[in-house]
Amino acid sequence: MKKKILSVVLAMTMVMGLSITAFADTVVGNQDGADATASAGTTLTTQSTTNLPVIKITVPTVAAVVINPFQLSYKDTEAGIEGSDSVVSVLKKITSDSNVPVAVNVENFKATPTEGVAIVSKSAVAAKAKSAYIYMAIGEDVNAAKKFTTLVATNPTGEATGAEKAAIYVLPAKETTATECQFIIRGDVNANPVNGTTGAADPWAATDKVTISYKFTFTPQIAK
Repeated sequence: MKKKILSVVLAMTMVMGLSITAFADTVVGNQDGADATASAGTTLTTQSTTNLPVIKITVPTVAAVVINPFQLSYKDTEAGIEGSDSVVSVLKKITSDSNVPVAVNVENFKATPTEGVAIVSKSAVAAKAKSAYIYMAIGEDVNAAKKFTTLVATNPTGEATGAEKAAIYVLPAKETTATECQFIIRGDVNANPVNGTTGAADPWAATDKVTISYKFTFTPQIAK
């Protein structure tokens, strides 16, 4: 009797120790986004896409500037420029349709006058015969305080120079609409200077001009 009971116990122990293998379907995703059913162990293949930066910047090619030493009222409808400041210019915009932030750099911002006209620092403009102080304002809003940066066409000693600045403004990446910043040329002019040699008045004439040149370059701000 004891042998029969022992046999039954051993048989039950063997049954309980057997492993059970279960088979089930595995749900995987198709490349088109729909669900499909495949057996376990199926090899899945999908192809990646490469997301590349898109750099697209629009820069105006013309930005009119008028030297207005006597601060007369000035308006040029065709050029879109008006005002009575001593340096009158038109407000322009740089637009970015890029999908990454882009830094705006200015190279060789320079004012070159005709003979008899001097480009000087802001503090020297009133003391020098027929002189002008020229700068560029660039930023989010050049008419709002603390929202723009200036780049001056002269160095602190009053000598004309080619000013440069990297990342003077960073255009944010485009989300739903393009991003932009403004820039404008401004300055100050000695209105009715006196000739230092003869003491005679030496006012500005139509032949007195200032050529202003600069170049924008752009650097994508890509995370490493």
